[in-house]
Amino acid sequence: MIWAPKHGSKGTVVKQVSPRISMIMALDNFGKVYACLTHVNTDSTIMGIYIKELDKVLDNEDKDWRRSTIILHDGAKYC
Repeated sequence: MIWAPKHGSKGTVVKQVSPRISMIMALDNFGKVYACLTHVNTDSTIMGIYIKELDKVLDNEDKDWRRSTIILHDGAKYC
C-alpha cells in the first residue's frame, strides 16, 4: 500500500506501509470470531493452514462440531 498527499502528484510516495498484514476471519452464528493475522499474501497454502488450525480449535471446543456446522467460503481464488 502506498500513501500519497491528497492533492499531490501521481506516483508520489510519502510512506510505504511495510510489512503487509493480511487478516483471515471466520465467524459463527453465535457471534464468535476466529481470526488470524499473517505477514504474507494469502494463497492456497496459507488458507490450508488456517483451515487446519481452525479445525483444531473447533475440535477442542466441541468434538461434534461437524454435525451441526456448515462452512461458507467467499469464493476468492487463492493461487
